[in-house]
Amino acid sequence: MDREHYIKDMPKHIEKIRVQVARISASEEICQQAIQLIREILEAANSTIIIDANDIRDSLDCDGTLAVNDIRISAKVNDRMKELVGQIEKKIENNATVKSLLFHLFFPEELPLQMSELQPLSDWLSSFQSDTDFKVGWGMVATSHSQEPLLRAIVLAVT
Repeated sequence: MDREHYIKDMPKHIEKIRVQVARISASEEICQQAIQLIREILEAANSTIIIDANDIRDSLDCDGTLAVNDIRISAKVNDRMKELVGQIEKKIENNATVKSLLFHLFFPEELPLQMSELQPLSDWLSSFQSDTDFKVGWGMVATSHSQEPLLRAIVLAVT
């Protein structure tokens, strides 16, 4: 499906996702926040690694409670991925209880993420119990220049 048709069908995708999010959200506020962030993920143009509506529905297709996090750090700091992963870990305290994890990274196009920088993320993901039905999905996209270049992660976790 081309981008034009995908955007045109966005309301249908969002409505299907909203039903799933509402089922696993502890409050209407969390549901609304999740939908807003999911919309940002789905509307991210020119993603390096794409998360589509099917990926999101699959990651939310489990029982549990949804945790929603929008984490931002300066993209200019040393060991920026290590710092970002540390912030994510603070929000998701017990990896053993996570059933599903979906995250999308936004990085400034003038300070692109290098593959070598992703090791802290890989190490963290390997800390999850591999003998469970743990689901993980991720994507990343370069963003246009902003006043303060940020490395950002939208993280949806079902525990």
